Amino acid sequence: MIEPTAYLGAARLAITIARTGARYGGPPLRRANIMLQRGSRCFGIPRGRTSIVVPKTHDGEGELRRGDGDYQCASMIGDLFAGFGYKRGKVWEIRELTPPAVPSDEVLRENLFVVCGPAGNPLTQRVLADFPDLLHSVEFHRPNGGPGELHWRNHAFRSGDRTDFAVLAVKRNPYNPGSRVALLFGLRGIGTLAAGQVFADARHEALRRHIEKEFGAAGGDLECVLHVSHNADRSGVADVRVAGFADGEPLQRAAPQPVAPPIPAAAPPAGDSPAARPLQALYDWLKQQPRQLVVSQMEREMVVTRDWGLRMREEEDWHAHEAEIYARGKLYKGDADLPGMDGLRFDAVVTNGRGRLAVLPAEHRPHEKTFLLFPLPPVAPGAEAPRIRLTAEWPAGATRLRELNVRDDYRFIVTPHAARPVDQVKVRIAFDVPDARFRVVEQFQLPPGHVANGEYGIASPYEITLTAVTPGTRLAFAVERVQ
Repeated sequence: MIEPTAYLGAARLAITIARTGARYGGPPLRRANIMLQRGSRCFGIPRGRTSIVVPKTHDGEGELRRGDGDYQCASMIGDLFAGFGYKRGKVWEIRELTPPAVPSDEVLRENLFVVCGPAGNPLTQRVLADFPDLLHSVEFHRPNGGPGELHWRNHAFRSGDRTDFAVLAVKRNPYNPGSRVALLFGLRGIGTLAAGQVFADARHEALRRHIEKEFGAAGGDLECVLHVSHNADRSGVADVRVAGFADGEPLQRAAPQPVAPPIPAAAPPAGDSPAARPLQALYDWLKQQPRQLVVSQMEREMVVTRDWGLRMREEEDWHAHEAEIYARGKLYKGDADLPGMDGLRFDAVVTNGRGRLAVLPAEHRPHEKTFLLFPLPPVAPGAEAPRIRLTAEWPAGATRLRELNVRDDYRFIVTPHAARPVDQVKVRIAFDVPDARFRVVEQFQLPPGHVANGEYGIASPYEITLTAVTPGTRLAFAVERVQ
């Protein structure tokens, strides 16, 4: 059984490349133009003037040249637009920069594909310097002036002999909200090439769908880090996928110093770490505070994995009611022992909106894990509400479901800290177990017209949408394997 406190939280780009006949999985070319014009979700770029910006770089002898991976990436994006029938020079253009030059203000207002990272492309450097919150969860670092590394989901990712890492991000153009900007860059050129392949190559349709589902946000924004396997001489990409925790190293971050709320002086509850007790006291103090949160939409997804673990994804938008939101708490409970905090693979990011989240573990017990989340900057009343995504995985969290006709209970609580009912709550329970069927029984009052107690499997997840849900409502489900 898992009982997380709930903070619940795509249209794919479907195009046909006329030049090669390679299909992305959707409508014909005439509809591809419509989708581009409307700005479809995830990989969609609105129709209009588009610049693909790639730098010339210095070789070892100080001469300017094209970076092979960078220019191949830019060429692939250009071929994509040419495949739509858009003419180069009229609708789109590849613009080669000679550092430190950057494009004109007029070009900056177009749809932009920015190829190569901040170390090589002055436009990438300028965009990230002018708008440091453009990327909410990914950071580029060069410790002590050494090789670059990417920080994402509280892990550091560094290149190896046959591996590289790359950023794939699509955002609203901060220089012109009516346009879009895509950032495609690796730690090395081979990573940039792989990011371009994921964006433009029909062979990566399944990966694009996965990225869209797991990392896409409202309005079409997304960002993620890719793991790239390549040949020893970096002459070609062997494989590309989303980077996982095992591909990086956990970051040791300094604890933030929140200006409010104060940590109370009351004696904290017992825990296994004296250093964590003040944080647990703060968590308990937060639970007693007045309701200052307004949530319009919550999403909650639980996936029973093939090894009988439980993977969880939660999303919600945080609106401040009458006072600033400085901190929130997050609690997970489970029947299976989980010795350490790292085993939960907890991650918290802002997927849409400004700011970041700082995360501190507040209390560790074998069956309970408590975290504190600090939005930086605090969420102010009337300000744009950030959309928060929490992910975690409790190994062996669904072990009971191995056996036929054995019931397990799963439940979560619609955040009790909301100042008013939540407009919409979406729940999804999926099963990544081949050749198995499960019965899901709701243990709460169902909305009119909903069919109760269905059977579900790997290709048919359970889904329900509730409206006007009272804060603190406990949504419980009994799950039983029937095949």
